[in-house]
Amino acid sequence: MNIADMHIAFQIGVDKVASLNYPGFESEEVDFILNQAQDEFVKTRYGGNNLYRKGFEENQKRTDDIRSIVKRASIAPQPVDPFNKPFGLYYLIPNSPNINDVYWFSVHEEVTALVTDCNGFQIKQRIPVKPITHDTYSRMIMDPFNKPSETELLRLEVENKIEIITAPNVQVLALLITYVRRPQRVDVTIPTDCELPEHSHQEVVNTACGIALEGIESRRNQTQKQEQTQQE
Repeated sequence: MNIADMHIAFQIGVDKVASLNYPGFESEEVDFILNQAQDEFVKTRYGGNNLYRKGFEENQKRTDDIRSIVKRASIAPQPVDPFNKPFGLYYLIPNSPNINDVYWFSVHEEVTALVTDCNGFQIKQRIPVKPITHDTYSRMIMDPFNKPSETELLRLEVENKIEIITAPNVQVLALLITYVRRPQRVDVTIPTDCELPEHSHQEVVNTACGIALEGIESRRNQTQKQEQTQQE
C-alpha cells in the first residue's frame, strides 16, 4: 500500500468496528496514529512481545517484517575523553533524523582491530563485542576469564555513545554495527509511504485502528464520567 491506501484502510477499519459513532480523523491525526502503529509493530517484532513470542531473526517471518530498516555502519572512534574507562573509547551512535538514520536497537556488533602478538607483530582481525552493564564492569575487568582480550572486547552504553573497552595489545580501528533504525515517518501530504515490507502494511493499519479505537473509548468513558458528575 502507499500512504493514501493506508489512510483509506484505516478509515474503513475504524468505521467497521465503531460504525458511524466515532469522530472523524484529520489527515494529520491519521499520520500520527499510523506512525505510532509502525513504531509499535517494529518494537514487538524486534523484542518478541508478539503472539508467537518470536523476536527478530528467530524465524523468517520476524526477519522479513523489519528487514527494510536493518542497517550496517562502520564507526570510527572518538578522541580520548576524560570520562573514558581505561583502554576505552567512545563511538557515536547513529542519530541523524534528517537522513532517516536514527539508531534504535542493536543486532550485532564487532570491531576491526590491530592485535599485537607476543613477537611484536600487528595482525588485523575482527573481534566480537560483549555488552555489559555498568554494575558489572568493575567485576569483569578484574576477572581473568572475562576481561577484554584479543578474542572478546567489552561494551558499555552512555547517552548517545557506545564505549568499547579494549585490551592493552588491541588497537580498535572501527566499530562495525548492525542495527535496527527508526522507520521513516509516514506523511500523506508530502507524500511519504511506509517503508516497511509490503506484507506488513495491513498489520500496521490494524494496529493503528486498535490505537484509535482505544482513544475513542477512553474519550467516551471520560465523557460519561463527566455527565455522571454533573448529574450527581
